[in-house]
Amino acid sequence: MSEPDSDPWHLAHDGLTERFELAPRAVPGAKQIAAFLVFFGLVFGAILGSAFAEFLGPLGLIAGGLPIAVASAVGALVGWGRSEVHLGEHELVGVERCGPLRWVRRVPLRDLERLVVDVGMGQRAARPGSSDPLGGLATLSAIKADGAPGRARQMLALGHPVATLEALARALGERTGHPVEVRALTAPGRGLPLVSPAGELPEFPPELPPQPSRSTALLAREGDTVTIELPPRGFWRGSKGLGLFSVIWLAFVAVFGLISVGIGAAEGDLSTVLPFTLGTLLFGAIGVTVFVLALRAGKRRALVQVQAGALSIVQQALGEPVTHIWRAGEVTAIGVGPSGIRVNNVPILELQVHTTAGDKTGLFRERPDDELFWMAAVLEAALSNRS
Repeated sequence: MSEPDSDPWHLAHDGLTERFELAPRAVPGAKQIAAFLVFFGLVFGAILGSAFAEFLGPLGLIAGGLPIAVASAVGALVGWGRSEVHLGEHELVGVERCGPLRWVRRVPLRDLERLVVDVGMGQRAARPGSSDPLGGLATLSAIKADGAPGRARQMLALGHPVATLEALARALGERTGHPVEVRALTAPGRGLPLVSPAGELPEFPPELPPQPSRSTALLAREGDTVTIELPPRGFWRGSKGLGLFSVIWLAFVAVFGLISVGIGAAEGDLSTVLPFTLGTLLFGAIGVTVFVLALRAGKRRALVQVQAGALSIVQQALGEPVTHIWRAGEVTAIGVGPSGIRVNNVPILELQVHTTAGDKTGLFRERPDDELFWMAAVLEAALSNRS
């Protein structure tokens, strides 16, 4: 039994479960991405299968089938899949579906605090004077189920237009009795500057922006002292993609390095073994370096304090704490701007402290963009005695 499609989804009932079925996603460039994933899986699988076949014979070809199957499944979900959200008596279930393929995420209603719509996946790259390399992705969004503070969110639906997912989130919120937050991934639309102009600390409105729901920062005020404690974000979230990249890189180097060296050693050809050994060590060193950088970002904790017009920031990751202190009157502006690092052609943002000497110090690249803008607003207000 189903209801007429008066909304941008098909609503069906299955016993006590309501099933919200969205249309297949039409992400600009999604089918090209899917084709690339399938092609990469075929090439990687062919090489891996051929290498293992040297040792295991025909059974080695099975190793080549795994990356082909995984890449093809992911590509199908990206290029031709669609999202469904099932609302049951005790849980919300997010499903990505493409034919027989399924990717299921379950969220018990007892653990749900709010529904969050992340708006504009491509807005991270929309900087003044630059183009958006992700094109139409800037119009897309995702619905996430938010639980206890600091816990990872569960994705319910993604890769559909903002209006569709915002309407769906509000429909789910009405049915479950949970609040809905619509949240831009970056500052556009929040009325906060990307980078504060040098000179004077700008005037902020009396009502500062609320702390983002996914922020794990702890804000405390005591008299004229404002303190923000930033706990570590963890290896995967804090590295903003570098951790995953380093793991894939090291796995790739290990597999092909060991196979190449093993084949050369089995044939007794030293002229083959030595170059592959040196190449494996070189590329392995690159991967280890990136891994350590990602680990430092994930382990980094900080204490930020404004007292009597002075700003101090203490950070600690794997080594000794690093302390920055600016005396009263030395800070001209605090803002958020590109750090100079890009992941997937998207600039990584950082908190930037500008001083009367014309210096700029960049901090907290591992923190979420919306948390950086919130911190900049809080700190500027504190330095302006407007907190």
